[in-house]
Amino acid sequence: MITKDDVTLILQYPYFFGDLRIIDNLKIGSLFSGAKNHKLLRNGAKRLQIGHILKRKANVCSGGEKARANILRGIIENRNIILVDEPTAHLDLNNSKIVATLLSDLSSTKIVIVTTHQPALFKFANTIFLNIEKGSFIENVHLT
Repeated sequence: MITKDDVTLILQYPYFFGDLRIIDNLKIGSLFSGAKNHKLLRNGAKRLQIGHILKRKANVCSGGEKARANILRGIIENRNIILVDEPTAHLDLNNSKIVATLLSDLSSTKIVIVTTHQPALFKFANTIFLNIEKGSFIENVHLT
């Protein structure tokens, strides 16, 4: 049986307390989720190339930096199922590839479900990509 404790939701539009450092925002999130894995935090920050912003206040970080910090926030919860809404929406191509690679690596041990407008970045998916337009399915494409 799947419970809320099994699932992490990473939304497209993250919220950060602007006057707090990114690291403090991440710690607040982990207080509520019970996450205490500092190794995941360090490794995730390194992989997402955001180690340099952890001590910056959120209100001076770019949208792309906050988007990657938001993905890190979800990863440090260390849940078995990760739902990710448009993880590359605020990122340039290089950072989009970094995020896609990280999610691909996570998919070897977790269930990762991604909504995206960039399906080519998510070739690791072992399911069906559903193309939806105006509320209707217009094509089904197997990615693998």
